[in-house]
Amino acid sequence: MGVFDRLVLISEVHGTVLMNGMPVQGAVLVEKAVWSGNKSAPQRTVTDENGAFSLPAMKHRAGLRRLITAQPNVSQEILINYQGVQYIAWNYPKFNYEANGELDGRPINLLCELTNPPTTDGSLYGICKLV
Repeated sequence: MGVFDRLVLISEVHGTVLMNGMPVQGAVLVEKAVWSGNKSAPQRTVTDENGAFSLPAMKHRAGLRRLITAQPNVSQEILINYQGVQYIAWNYPKFNYEANGELDGRPINLLCELTNPPTTDGSLYGICKLV
């Protein structure tokens, strides 16, 4: 299977979760994508003692989608679950299937402060900020 046989629905994500500026250990992050009426199986990870987390790129087999000329539209979402509360960390539309295509080639590195209210920054919605 070649590099063009996989669609990157969500690029690799790295980040840190904080509460009141302190690292949060044990927060559960759930990442999912919806595209062309399809839903991905969620990916999960847990923050370490430094509040750090990493999610691998979420990929899907391309099949005939590589031949379709319509612009892709992937709805990305990352949720943080901590102490019984769910936070919207990242909600973002992606209009291509390229690795790091969300940010014009830049990797996704997030700083997520649980005490921040979700905000909108361009097309990005959630409590996390790009760093």
